Amino acid sequence: MITGIMISKDVFAFLEISGGFTVHGLHTLAAAWGLVFMSVHVGMHWQMLINMTTKITGNANKNIIVTIIKRLITLGIVVYGIKSFFDLDISSKLFMQTTFSYWNFDESTIGFFLSYLSIMGIYIVVTYYLLVLINKFHK
Repeated sequence: MITGIMISKDVFAFLEISGGFTVHGLHTLAAAWGLVFMSVHVGMHWQMLINMTTKITGNANKNIIVTIIKRLITLGIVVYGIKSFFDLDISSKLFMQTTFSYWNFDESTIGFFLSYLSIMGIYIVVTYYLLVLINKFHK
């Protein structure tokens, strides 16, 4: 938030704070790591979300076809997330090798959000399944 305020030239213009390239780089770094940490957090609570949706929909049966379809969708999200991770060069943002990031006006808004949601999907799925493995070995 602090770096966002410092680089804002419209909303907080009255503060007359100047945010240079370093502040832009810190802002990009914080946003990239925020995405990772939020995704890991969601992955840690994914079983709770599964239980909630199962309870709401009343669909608790263990249909193998439905399970396969869900896992294929999950695989598709992860594969698209990996592609998006490299297309958007997220690794350079995580290690502050990219100091400035901008909105690509050639890309659709929906495409932008789908790319970032699929990247979140990578961390959610990896965290969830790591916890499943840990719980399995812990028992």
